[in-house]
Amino acid sequence: ALDRGRGTDAEVMSDLAEAYTAELDRQTIAGTGANGQHLGLLSTTNVATITVTSANGVTQIRQIAGAASRVHSNRFMSAQVIVVHPRRWAFWVQSTDSQGRPLVTPRANGPTNAYGVGDLTAANGIVGDLYGLPVLADPNIPTTLSYAVTQSSNTAPIIVTRATALRLYEDDP
Repeated sequence: ALDRGRGTDAEVMSDLAEAYTAELDRQTIAGTGANGQHLGLLSTTNVATITVTSANGVTQIRQIAGAASRVHSNRFMSAQVIVVHPRRWAFWVQSTDSQGRPLVTPRANGPTNAYGVGDLTAANGIVGDLYGLPVLADPNIPTTLSYAVTQSSNTAPIIVTRATALRLYEDDP
């Protein structure tokens, strides 16, 4: 059927390119650096991390402000992006403070006293802002990291970084 179809080669190439991009994304985040994998950001030494131990959305979001401050102090430049698993973003969107106010309000509402703005309309990509930093939801963020990486089990990391400091070089095939 592939040989007889029209445009099937472009469709197959498109699928292969999407699979390659998803695997490259996964490896740049959590690759081990062994067995032909790239060394991912979470496996790199000297990458500052925060351990979110609270199930409280307010506490989690406040820890991000601390992480952004550490980027300022260590890099002498501001953080540019927050990268989280989509389920973490969804948790923040549905979370409220002690007064029942949402932590993340829809952009359309013209937020007042909100930690962030955004919507649940996208499963990946830029989904909103926290503290003025864009939040990038990436389903390749692992959700079951080991104790050695996060100091607790079954957690998803929150990455606060300067995107321009992360480099990936590839050869032209």
